[in-house]
Amino acid sequence: MNLQIKHQSTESKHLIIFIHGIGGNCESFQNDNKEYFHEFLHSQILDCCDIGYYTYTSKIISSKIKSMISNYITYFDEEFNKEIFEISDILKTDFLNLVDKYETINFICHSMGGLIVKDLLLNKQIEFDKRTFYITLATPHKGSKIADKFFFIKSRHSQIKVLKTDLNILAQLNTEFKYQKEKLNSKFYYGIFDTIVPKEFAFSDNCEELLLGVNGNHINICKPTIEEKHVTLLVNINKTIKKFLNISKVSPSNKTQTKLNLLSLVLFDILCENSKAYYLIKEIDQILINTLKIKNIWIYGESGVGKTAAAKYYFLNNNKHFKCAIYFTSTNKVAEEYLQLIYEDLVDKLEIQDCPISDNINVKISKVLSYLSKNHEYVTIHLDELSDLGKEEFEVFIISLVDILTNPRNNCNLNNIKFIITTIFNPTSYINNIDNISAQEKLKSKFLFTELNRWEEIHLLKLCNLISSHLSNDLSGIESVINSAEGKPRNLKELIKTQIATEGI
Repeated sequence: MNLQIKHQSTESKHLIIFIHGIGGNCESFQNDNKEYFHEFLHSQILDCCDIGYYTYTSKIISSKIKSMISNYITYFDEEFNKEIFEISDILKTDFLNLVDKYETINFICHSMGGLIVKDLLLNKQIEFDKRTFYITLATPHKGSKIADKFFFIKSRHSQIKVLKTDLNILAQLNTEFKYQKEKLNSKFYYGIFDTIVPKEFAFSDNCEELLLGVNGNHINICKPTIEEKHVTLLVNINKTIKKFLNISKVSPSNKTQTKLNLLSLVLFDILCENSKAYYLIKEIDQILINTLKIKNIWIYGESGVGKTAAAKYYFLNNNKHFKCAIYFTSTNKVAEEYLQLIYEDLVDKLEIQDCPISDNINVKISKVLSYLSKNHEYVTIHLDELSDLGKEEFEVFIISLVDILTNPRNNCNLNNIKFIITTIFNPTSYINNIDNISAQEKLKSKFLFTELNRWEEIHLLKLCNLISSHLSNDLSGIESVINSAEGKPRNLKELIKTQIATEGI
């Protein structure tokens, strides 16, 4: 029997001990990816808690039994499987050796491990200066009907025989807990698919208010993963531990503050140089590269699908370009005002002192673009979130844009200037109905029109994995988050931010 410390915190204020059930060991708390249960606890918990795994000898069957059935009786003897009350005696010794080192010593127990700790806390005369917490996962507080069926070994196996449903020992423990539960912070979890310890056996008498059902069976309830089926357990157990240890309002440590800064970059709202590494490259990025070599591009699609981010990513990867992004915040949907906004933003960006004085806005913009074309090898201008102007004003805007791009002024043809326009609305429905057929055809020759659709599930999953790979803890309930995101990366990030804000980091 031994205690293995698997995680050492910087503060070491509290100790959390995981204790396995019958036939198990510390690997009972490992999933198929060899991740321990504590690796799914929030950083606020791990910052102040050491994590240990306590193991004791417990055998159900061995290679000896498999090969020589006749030897099974001696194998089940107490030499191999000490009674739970003896195990709790030994655990008491370890507990007392550690009690002065920590503010609290706490327990998360699977199956029979919960009975061992229950006996320790109730019957081993341990005095608690501060309330410890006691969490059980699928513990047979009222026994297990499976144990009743082990008729051929229950009389010999010192651990299995204690799990019989008709045993007075368990009833006595439940009665004692009823009167002493106020000394402990407790929570009982059961797997809704657990046939070994179903709901009615997974809590002490008169303590059903402490019971919570979670997705899982008797085995995988203590082997969490990032899959959606474990989200209820992980969200709740993290909240429960933080509440029990009163650490939900802990001031951020340097480590936590660093993580907060990282989260801001990984879950960026506006793409910048520092957050470029957390951008998921998609087909639209190659389309932008290929198109802008020869013509302008107009990207349209629903809000939140990544149009602006794709344009900014192109900007960040083309440092030789003169770049100007113009965001249309005006609510007065008049074409001339939008053209004026383009002109003013360009002049402001260039800090031009001698601005064109012509009253014609098309000429003003053309002269600024001519200046750019002559003074820069490459120029990219992003008109971001151009509003739906309606048929008439949109036609005015389009005809002006065609005039600016196709009628050279100052002996400059603007071949090295490219536009990226992003809109929520589909411009082609308006363009196809423009009365000026010449302007319509010229615009189509100057622009590639491409729709950015909602993301497929595979791309949202890749984005989740990209985000998760840069965080120290995995995201929980990925499938649920992806479904709720409705194909929009912006929604996905907002859901992850909400999850982090709710659960802690």
